[in-house]
Amino acid sequence: MADLTSIIVSLSTFSLIRMGLDAPSVHLLIELAVGAAIWVAVFHALALYDIHYLSGAEEFQRILSAVSIGMLLIAMFSFWWDMPLSPARLALTWSIALLLELSVRRLVRWRLRRLRHEGPLSLRTLLIGTNDEARELADSLVPSLGFGAIGCVETSANNHSWNGSLPILGNVQDLEQTIRRQGAECLFVASTSVTPSEMLDIYRAGRRTGVEMRISANLPQILTSRLTVQPIGKVMAVSVRPARLSGAQALLKRLFDLAAS
Repeated sequence: MADLTSIIVSLSTFSLIRMGLDAPSVHLLIELAVGAAIWVAVFHALALYDIHYLSGAEEFQRILSAVSIGMLLIAMFSFWWDMPLSPARLALTWSIALLLELSVRRLVRWRLRRLRHEGPLSLRTLLIGTNDEARELADSLVPSLGFGAIGCVETSANNHSWNGSLPILGNVQDLEQTIRRQGAECLFVASTSVTPSEMLDIYRAGRRTGVEMRISANLPQILTSRLTVQPIGKVMAVSVRPARLSGAQALLKRLFDLAAS
């Protein structure tokens, strides 16, 4: 609903400036209807309605891409219907749409953080593993981050000296039954505690029960845009691109440094 409001307000602003509060023309109504449909389709295609899977930085990049792609498609449509958008209106609409989308998304994230902190949106989470990494994860899975840890599940790397804060509720062999019995909504896997075959079993149990799944990566805090997942043989690997500037980025940085000096 917020996205529809953003594009309708953005497309209407220029017409209000030019024509005031007169009744909207048929062309404008068609433009608004088609623009709204394009907008929702683009945002859906870029997975912007699954923001709990996106970091703030990745969401910003996708919003920038979605607004640009959406405006390009709307501009193409306007030429097809012989009512092209002027460059001034295109620039104004793009700017307003981007500002509104970023503002609305910021408010949504703030509201989600509040709800998670208060508890209603935190997921009942099973922690897979009982090793040292799992112990650290048990202390990190707090409602304010969206996870309400309810217990652990043992794997073949069972640590019999487990002294974490969570109870052990079962083992990976009967994971599906444990999920249903405990009413779990999310599986959080300590990657160092499972074998590839166990990971496949965990994935299948999660898919059959319809719960969400998270896997720890043991990586420092880096931008997710530098990460890609690649299959290597029978395992999946996370590739980290080096943090270096492209030619265009290096040129812009050099120009900025010269201007600031």
